[in-house]
Amino acid sequence: AWKTCVKLKKSFKEEYRMRRVDGVYRWFLVSIQPIFDWNGNILYWNGTATDIDDHKKTERELALAKENAENANQTKTAFLANMSHEIRTPLGAILGFSELLKDVNLNSQMRDQYIETITRNGESLTKIIDDILDLAKVEAGRLEVEHIDFSLENLLFEVVELLSEKAKQKGIVVKLTLEENVPKNIYSDPTRLRQIFINIIGNAVKFTD
Repeated sequence: AWKTCVKLKKSFKEEYRMRRVDGVYRWFLVSIQPIFDWNGNILYWNGTATDIDDHKKTERELALAKENAENANQTKTAFLANMSHEIRTPLGAILGFSELLKDVNLNSQMRDQYIETITRNGESLTKIIDDILDLAKVEAGRLEVEHIDFSLENLLFEVVELLSEKAKQKGIVVKLTLEENVPKNIYSDPTRLRQIFINIIGNAVKFTD
Protein backbone atom coordinates (compact mmCIF):
# COMPACT_ATOMS: atom_id res chain seq x y z
CA ALA A 1 0.00 0.00 0.00
CA TRP A 2 2.88 2.35 0.83
CA LYS A 3 4.69 1.64 -2.45
CA THR A 4 1.49 2.31 -4.39
CA CYS A 5 1.03 5.66 -2.65
CA VAL A 6 4.62 6.69 -3.38
CA LYS A 7 4.27 5.69 -7.01
CA LEU A 8 0.93 7.43 -7.52
CA LYS A 9 1.81 10.35 -5.20
CA LYS A 10 -1.41 9.96 -3.26
CA SER A 11 -2.27 9.91 0.44
CA PHE A 12 -1.86 6.78 2.54
CA LYS A 13 -4.45 5.52 5.06
CA GLU A 14 -4.29 2.02 6.52
CA GLU A 15 -5.17 0.13 9.70
CA TYR A 16 -2.64 -2.36 11.03
CA ARG A 17 -1.06 -3.70 14.17
CA MET A 18 2.26 -2.40 15.46
CA ARG A 19 4.40 -3.56 18.34
CA ARG A 20 5.15 -0.96 20.95
CA VAL A 21 8.45 -0.75 22.83
CA ASP A 22 6.89 -2.76 25.68
CA GLY A 23 6.24 -5.67 23.26
CA VAL A 24 2.45 -5.22 23.18
CA TYR A 25 0.74 -5.29 19.78
CA ARG A 26 -1.99 -2.71 19.23
CA TRP A 27 -4.06 -1.55 16.26
CA PHE A 28 -3.22 1.84 14.74
CA LEU A 29 -4.79 3.98 12.06
CA VAL A 30 -1.94 5.46 10.05
CA SER A 31 -2.81 8.41 7.83
CA ILE A 32 -0.12 10.11 5.72
CA GLN A 33 -0.43 13.01 3.27
CA PRO A 34 2.30 13.85 0.71
CA ILE A 35 3.56 17.46 0.70
CA PHE A 36 4.54 18.68 -2.78
CA ASP A 37 6.82 21.41 -4.08
CA TRP A 38 5.90 23.83 -6.89
CA ASN A 39 6.87 21.26 -9.52
CA GLY A 40 4.69 18.51 -8.11
CA ASN A 41 7.54 16.58 -6.51
CA ILE A 42 7.09 15.16 -3.02
CA LEU A 43 9.08 17.15 -0.45
CA TYR A 44 8.04 15.02 2.52
CA TRP A 45 5.16 13.11 4.07
CA ASN A 46 3.07 14.47 6.92
CA GLY A 47 0.87 12.15 8.95
CA THR A 48 -0.31 10.57 12.17
CA ALA A 49 -0.51 7.15 13.81
CA THR A 50 -3.61 6.91 16.01
CA ASP A 51 -4.05 4.11 18.55
CA ILE A 52 -7.47 2.57 17.73
CA ASP A 53 -7.01 -0.71 19.62
CA ASP A 54 -9.86 -0.03 22.06
CA HIS A 55 -12.12 0.90 19.16
CA LYS A 56 -11.22 -2.30 17.30
CA LYS A 57 -11.86 -4.33 20.46
CA THR A 58 -15.29 -2.72 20.83
CA GLU A 59 -16.03 -3.48 17.16
CA ARG A 60 -15.12 -7.14 17.68
CA GLU A 61 -17.25 -7.36 20.82
CA LEU A 62 -20.24 -5.80 19.06
CA ALA A 63 -19.86 -8.12 16.07
CA LEU A 64 -19.64 -11.13 18.40
CA ALA A 65 -22.65 -9.96 20.41
CA LYS A 66 -24.64 -9.52 17.18
CA GLU A 67 -23.64 -12.98 15.97
CA ASN A 68 -24.57 -14.54 19.33
CA ALA A 69 -27.93 -12.76 19.33
CA GLU A 70 -28.69 -13.94 15.79
CA ASN A 71 -27.70 -17.50 16.67
CA ALA A 72 -29.84 -17.37 19.81
CA ASN A 73 -32.84 -16.18 17.79
CA GLN A 74 -32.35 -18.93 15.21
CA THR A 75 -32.05 -21.52 17.98
CA LYS A 76 -35.18 -20.21 19.68
CA THR A 77 -37.13 -20.23 16.43
CA ALA A 78 -36.01 -23.79 15.65
CA PHE A 79 -36.81 -24.88 19.21
CA LEU A 80 -40.31 -23.42 19.16
CA ALA A 81 -40.99 -24.86 15.70
CA ASN A 82 -39.89 -28.27 16.94
CA MET A 83 -41.97 -27.93 20.11
CA SER A 84 -45.08 -27.00 18.17
CA HIS A 85 -44.54 -30.17 16.13
CA GLU A 86 -43.96 -32.25 19.26
CA ILE A 87 -47.10 -30.85 20.92
CA ARG A 88 -49.24 -32.19 18.08
CA THR A 89 -48.05 -35.78 18.66
CA PRO A 90 -49.45 -36.35 22.18
CA LEU A 91 -52.34 -33.98 21.53
CA GLY A 92 -53.36 -36.04 18.49
CA ALA A 93 -53.26 -39.19 20.59
CA ILE A 94 -55.36 -37.59 23.33
CA LEU A 95 -57.99 -36.40 20.87
CA GLY A 96 -57.96 -39.67 18.93
CA PHE A 97 -58.38 -41.95 21.91
CA SER A 98 -60.92 -39.59 23.48
CA GLU A 99 -62.99 -40.05 20.34
CA LEU A 100 -62.60 -43.86 20.58
CA LEU A 101 -63.91 -43.77 24.16
CA LYS A 102 -67.30 -42.65 22.80
CA ASP A 103 -67.81 -46.12 21.34
CA VAL A 104 -70.57 -47.71 23.44
CA ASN A 105 -69.43 -51.21 22.42
CA LEU A 106 -66.04 -50.87 24.11
CA ASN A 107 -65.24 -53.53 26.69
CA SER A 108 -63.78 -52.49 30.04
CA GLN A 109 -60.27 -53.68 29.15
CA MET A 110 -60.10 -51.57 25.99
CA ARG A 111 -61.61 -48.60 27.79
CA ASP A 112 -58.95 -48.82 30.53
CA GLN A 113 -56.25 -49.10 27.89
CA TYR A 114 -57.51 -45.99 26.07
CA ILE A 115 -57.73 -44.03 29.30
CA GLU A 116 -54.19 -45.07 30.21
CA THR A 117 -52.97 -43.94 26.77
CA ILE A 118 -54.72 -40.58 27.17
CA THR A 119 -53.21 -40.11 30.62
CA ARG A 120 -49.73 -41.02 29.42
CA ASN A 121 -49.91 -38.64 26.46
CA GLY A 122 -51.29 -35.94 28.75
CA GLU A 123 -48.20 -36.33 30.91
CA SER A 124 -45.99 -36.17 27.81
CA LEU A 125 -47.74 -32.99 26.74
CA THR A 126 -47.10 -31.51 30.17
CA LYS A 127 -43.41 -32.33 29.86
CA ILE A 128 -43.22 -30.65 26.46
CA ILE A 129 -44.83 -27.52 27.91
CA ASP A 130 -42.25 -27.67 30.70
CA ASP A 131 -39.56 -27.72 27.98
CA ILE A 132 -40.96 -24.51 26.53
CA LEU A 133 -41.02 -22.92 29.97
CA ASP A 134 -37.40 -24.03 30.39
CA LEU A 135 -36.49 -21.87 27.40
CA ALA A 136 -37.74 -18.81 29.27
CA LYS A 137 -35.68 -19.89 32.28
CA VAL A 138 -32.58 -20.25 30.13
CA GLU A 139 -33.02 -16.75 28.72
CA ALA A 140 -33.50 -15.39 32.24
CA GLY A 141 -30.45 -17.31 33.49
CA ARG A 142 -32.53 -19.25 36.03
CA LEU A 143 -32.41 -22.80 34.64
CA GLU A 144 -31.35 -25.30 37.28
CA VAL A 145 -30.19 -28.83 36.50
CA GLU A 146 -31.70 -31.58 38.66
CA HIS A 147 -29.74 -34.41 40.26
CA ILE A 148 -32.10 -37.20 41.28
CA ASP A 149 -32.40 -40.99 41.17
CA PHE A 150 -34.76 -42.29 38.49
CA SER A 151 -35.37 -45.28 36.24
CA LEU A 152 -33.57 -44.87 32.94
CA GLU A 153 -35.49 -47.83 31.51
CA ASN A 154 -38.86 -46.24 32.30
CA LEU A 155 -37.75 -42.91 30.83
CA LEU A 156 -36.61 -44.57 27.59
CA PHE A 157 -39.81 -46.58 27.42
CA GLU A 158 -41.88 -43.38 27.73
CA VAL A 159 -39.92 -41.67 24.96
CA VAL A 160 -40.15 -44.65 22.60
CA GLU A 161 -43.85 -45.04 23.30
CA LEU A 162 -44.40 -41.35 22.67
CA LEU A 163 -42.72 -41.52 19.25
CA SER A 164 -43.80 -45.02 18.19
CA GLU A 165 -47.14 -43.83 16.79
CA LYS A 166 -45.39 -41.25 14.61
CA ALA A 167 -43.00 -43.98 13.41
CA LYS A 168 -45.90 -46.32 12.72
CA GLN A 169 -47.50 -43.70 10.47
CA LYS A 170 -44.32 -43.78 8.34
CA GLY A 171 -44.28 -47.58 8.22
CA ILE A 172 -41.21 -47.93 10.47
CA VAL A 173 -40.72 -49.32 13.97
CA VAL A 174 -39.01 -47.90 17.05
CA LYS A 175 -37.76 -50.70 19.28
CA LEU A 176 -36.15 -50.40 22.72
CA THR A 177 -33.39 -52.89 23.53
CA LEU A 178 -31.37 -52.60 26.74
CA GLU A 179 -28.07 -54.35 27.35
CA GLU A 180 -27.75 -56.27 30.61
CA ASN A 181 -25.07 -53.94 31.97
CA VAL A 182 -27.27 -50.83 31.67
CA PRO A 183 -28.17 -49.78 35.25
CA LYS A 184 -31.86 -49.76 36.17
CA ASN A 185 -31.57 -46.45 38.01
CA ILE A 186 -29.21 -43.56 37.40
CA TYR A 187 -28.47 -40.26 39.16
CA SER A 188 -29.02 -37.41 36.71
CA ASP A 189 -31.60 -34.95 35.33
CA PRO A 190 -34.54 -36.89 33.82
CA THR A 191 -36.12 -33.80 32.26
CA ARG A 192 -32.97 -32.86 30.32
CA LEU A 193 -32.32 -36.47 29.28
CA ARG A 194 -35.91 -36.80 28.09
CA GLN A 195 -35.46 -33.68 25.97
CA ILE A 196 -32.26 -35.11 24.47
CA PHE A 197 -33.78 -38.52 23.71
CA ILE A 198 -36.92 -37.00 22.19
CA ASN A 199 -34.77 -34.84 19.90
CA ILE A 200 -32.43 -37.67 18.85
CA ILE A 201 -35.07 -40.36 18.36
CA GLY A 202 -37.58 -37.83 16.98
CA ASN A 203 -35.05 -36.81 14.32
CA ALA A 204 -34.34 -40.46 13.53
CA VAL A 205 -38.06 -41.04 12.94
CA LYS A 206 -38.41 -37.81 10.99
CA PHE A 207 -35.55 -38.51 8.58
CA THR A 208 -36.02 -42.27 8.15
CA ASP A 209 -38.15 -43.49 5.24
